[in-house]
Amino acid sequence: MALTVTVLASAMLLMQSLVRLHQVPAGFDSEQVLTLRLSPPITRYETNDELIRYYEDKSADYFRASFADNPDYGEAKAGLERVTKKAEA
Repeated sequence: MALTVTVLASAMLLMQSLVRLHQVPAGFDSEQVLTLRLSPPITRYETNDELIRYYEDKSADYFRASFADNPDYGEAKAGLERVTKKAEA
């Protein structure tokens, strides 16, 4: 009986913690955020440089496609170009 009460109380406290955690602001604005997941075939890329190039090319392709109809595309494109230039340097 005591073990049941302990487990039940622990579960209730955990649920309260999860509810409170869900109510806390993330600390950033998640509106208009682009995320993507890439899974290249590892056997196709022999060096890290080839794999890095794959990620850069694919992320730039997805970026361009997602912002093509957006009025802020020019501003976003300039930001991507700055990041790409820094990565190449």
